Amino acid sequence: MGRPLGCLTAACASLLAASSALAQPAAPCPERVVTQEIDRAIEERRRGREDAGFRRLQGLWERCPSPRTLAQLALAEHGLGRLRDAYVHLRDALARPDDPWIATRQGPLRSVLAEITQRVPRVAPTCTVPGAELRVDGVLVGALPLVTPWVLPRGAVTLEVSVPGYRVERRAVTVPDGAVWRESIALTPEAPAAVAVTAPPVVPAEAPAGPFPVRRAVGWGAVGLGAVFGAVGIWQAAAWSAQAGDSRRAMVTQGSSLGSWARFQRDVNPTGGLSASAVCDLAAASPAADAQGAASLCQENAQHAALAIGFGVAAAALAATGVVLLVTGRGGAEAPRGPSVQVGAWLGDGVRGARVEGTF
Repeated sequence: MGRPLGCLTAACASLLAASSALAQPAAPCPERVVTQEIDRAIEERRRGREDAGFRRLQGLWERCPSPRTLAQLALAEHGLGRLRDAYVHLRDALARPDDPWIATRQGPLRSVLAEITQRVPRVAPTCTVPGAELRVDGVLVGALPLVTPWVLPRGAVTLEVSVPGYRVERRAVTVPDGAVWRESIALTPEAPAAVAVTAPPVVPAEAPAGPFPVRRAVGWGAVGLGAVFGAVGIWQAAAWSAQAGDSRRAMVTQGSSLGSWARFQRDVNPTGGLSASAVCDLAAASPAADAQGAASLCQENAQHAALAIGFGVAAAALAATGVVLLVTGRGGAEAPRGPSVQVGAWLGDGVRGARVEGTF
């Protein structure tokens, strides 16, 4: 390996900080100063002062973040045996082929990354249900089967495999360095969660109504049920709004689907010119792990919106029905053919909605 790569050496303070810094504009550091600092660090490492060389590169990275500096830091971490740090930093540096220094050294750097990959713990599970999603310690990795084994941040992790309509399967696994965990995970189908609410039709009265007619009783019931549906609709709308706010404030350093959203926004919508729905469409069409996390967040947000609207419409219809029944049910005998109201709401496999039917 040539001098710009140096010999393989030491470690870094924070993986997330490295990825976040690469996403930000590089500090205005003169190229001459950066080159001098890197040359000094390489010379220290050649003399066996690996820690000193690493500390110099770490300080340079904090002052002048760039793909070149990050790659040199990863090589130092590799030499110190901090393989997981080296893997993440070198992977992030290679993700910037637009950088001239990285572009001219793609081959040697990718060789080092391939060697590191063979020495860190990885997982490549399969699943009995195609398209199941894999999460590692709550972070979305992607759909199974994976294209390549996933490098773990540490040896002991919790794997979570899920797909709509099946019970979530969780496994606590410990993978030695250099090993690949390849077990098959079986998922158990679950019955679709269904909720149905039906108000029985009003039975025509055969005698004059008493002091509390059946029509008014049904009216009060419809108003009460409308209030319940309205509360559920408000709750879903609040969840919808809160999630939308969280997505706008999401940081690329977050490990949840919000972090995936922020990183995907950074990649496909750096100027903010695209609408949220357009970004969601791009995420749904991309196989990348961050895109899948962003698509999952879009789906959750759309579900909150659909439920908020559905329960809101049902609440308004029930309330209107109840008011009509209360007004028309004051005194007198029931008509030969009384009014009827039926309300249904359901939650199933990818289907959510509400139905209101009535006659007066």
